Amino acid sequence: GNAYIIGHFESTTISFGSITLTNYGGTDVYVAKISPSGNWQWAYRAGADGDDVGTAIAVESNSVYVTGSFTTSISFGNNTLTDGWGYEVFVAKASTAGVWQWALKSSTGNTDDTIGMAYSSAIAVDSNGDVYIGGSYVNDLTLGSLNAYWEPHGNYEATGYWDLFVAKVNDSSSSVYWEWVARAGKRQSEGVNDIDIGPNGDVFIVGKYWAGFGNS
Repeated sequence: GNAYIIGHFESTTISFGSITLTNYGGTDVYVAKISPSGNWQWAYRAGADGDDVGTAIAVESNSVYVTGSFTTSISFGNNTLTDGWGYEVFVAKASTAGVWQWALKSSTGNTDDTIGMAYSSAIAVDSNGDVYIGGSYVNDLTLGSLNAYWEPHGNYEATGYWDLFVAKVNDSSSSVYWEWVARAGKRQSEGVNDIDIGPNGDVFIVGKYWAGFGNS
């Protein structure tokens, strides 16, 4: 079948066959589709003048789901996300024809000592079309109406120490929204490398940690 790729580029332009994308500054995200015979079908860029990175992609039925991180702003069709500080997570959906459907983002808080940042590194989709992403964050993380606290908070600020998160986007109802978020970590750094969905709908992640994890 067709194959889909995501990544980012820093050069002035990048070409996929006869399709050329132009960088708007820093690094921009690209998403592209190639046929089984090796012909590029479409390619799109996203990003502004900051550093924007595409890290993971998943395909389910007639939909393509992508995730990564961005600074300043990033647009997927008519869906524009903005960020006023450090990196934030994006997750977006397109049809297999390359028409963007929706896009969501994270928000992280700032303190006198640290600037909030969030990175997404993995994505998976279940048979219902619901989306799961995993990544890392510094400072408390907000996804829509949901919040995940950051372990080094309160009286102790640990700049550069990351907690991991896993979150679900509900895309099987009439509206798209963040359904839940779970976090793990202590006062060191943790991250998610990959995520998958089991046959019963269970979510599995693999990653790394440097200190105590969860309740252990």
